[in-house]
Amino acid sequence: MEPVLEIFTIQRGQSLYDGTSLGFDEETYREWLTFWDDLRRSGAAAPGDLQATDTGDLNTTLLIRGKAAMEFAFSNQYTGLAELTERELDLTTIPSGAEPGIYLKPSQLLSGYSRSDYQEEVVQLIDFFLNDKEANRILGTERGISGNSEIREMLRSEVPETEQKVFDYLASVRQDAAPLPPPPPMGAGEIEEILLRTNQDVAFGRSNVDQAVDQFFTEAESALEKANR
Repeated sequence: MEPVLEIFTIQRGQSLYDGTSLGFDEETYREWLTFWDDLRRSGAAAPGDLQATDTGDLNTTLLIRGKAAMEFAFSNQYTGLAELTERELDLTTIPSGAEPGIYLKPSQLLSGYSRSDYQEEVVQLIDFFLNDKEANRILGTERGISGNSEIREMLRSEVPETEQKVFDYLASVRQDAAPLPPPPPMGAGEIEEILLRTNQDVAFGRSNVDQAVDQFFTEAESALEKANR
């Protein structure tokens, strides 16, 4: 949920976070909750009780269980999803207007300590992961698609057709991708929990949209303030 909301906010000229504070306003979150509430009421999105059965594991996604026609997922999950169904899956971008919203997100980050006694070795190790052809043949697409264009071209020619779709998808996204947002602040994990709960409150009819917006901002702002003192 959080990655899709982040794209939603960027498309509106905002962001998920602004330093140690929320980067979007109440009206944007109200629009978000209303959007999904309308989809559920029209039957275009799964009802709350069915959505709640998706635990985050690929096996429990509504797409794999035949309960939904599409699924929001990271591109490096595509191969795993494709292996779980006999149906042919494809990739596409999230709809956007003038602002794309979607950006290229690293699957993980590798950093080195600037005051290390082994700075040269640290640089060599990072360079090995990023630029060595044999290292990348071993890794394949296990940790996502390489940022090195030469490595990408090499691997694309060697992987199965299913994985080639991921390379082609990312190439299309790269053309109009939004800038990479800064890292989330301390307390972001708790914000994700509050997001899930307030969204489910609307989906299950425990709160209306306005109540959920008020509840989210009250709890989220307090959580960020405590985490970043």
